[in-house]
This record gives sequence, structure tokens and C-alpha cells, in this order.
Amino acid sequence: QAVAPCVRRFPLAVYRFSALSPQLSLVVRPGDVVNVNITSSHDSPLPYRLLMAKSGRSVKGRWHLIFLLAKVPRRLAMRDVFTEFLEDKRDDAAYVLRGKLHDTPKNMKPMQQQLAADKLMRPMMFDVFAIEPFT
Repeated sequence: QAVAPCVRRFPLAVYRFSALSPQLSLVVRPGDVVNVNITSSHDSPLPYRLLMAKSGRSVKGRWHLIFLLAKVPRRLAMRDVFTEFLEDKRDDAAYVLRGKLHDTPKNMKPMQQQLAADKLMRPMMFDVFAIEPFT
């Protein structure tokens, strides 16, 4: 999918809304993503991986980091592009995360509140269904 030249200049705030499906595309740099390593209470693998994507916002002249919790299904987390995304250390690297926003499930709200104790968190979750390099 082609990206307009005017959008290429601002890769940190690229959003694409679709009238047919509530999908959203986020362009993130691998260095702006924190891998949240959690396990279930039974030490069994979870059916998803959790990431926190950070973005900087200026409010009244002061910069703040705001985090968005992203859930990546295990089938996508097992692909090479996901491993490449987490291990990419280049400054100019960027990836497109496609997915949809929704309310945080009730069973995950305590975990999100615990993460929000020392970070500014958005009160929603981003379900990722595709990851690809941004070109």
C-alpha cells in the first residue's frame, strides 16, 4: 500500500482510518516499543505477547511520554517479521502495526493499572493483526 509523500515526512503520527472496518495503522520505531514479559499464573505461555508503544506529547511546553498497550497474537509473534521488529536497532527503522483499538478487557485492567502506576497509559488496548516494515 502506497503512502502519500506528505505523510512520509511525519512517520510518528500516521493514522489511517477505514470506513468499512475500524482498523488503525501506527508507524512506530522499534526503539519506542517496550516488550512486557508476563506469564500466566500457571507459568503456561499466554496466547498473546504484550508491548507498550511510547509516544511523546507536549503539554503546556513540557514533554511527556504516553504509553499504549498493544496485544500481539501468538501466531503473529512467532513470525520472523516480529522478531526482526523487536531486535531492530537502526535509528531510521520504522514498522507499521495494523490493528484496532478497543477497551481493555476486565481481566487485564489490574495489570494495566499496575503499569500505569509510574507511567502515563492510554485507557485502551491496541489489538495488532499485522506487522510490516515501513518503506
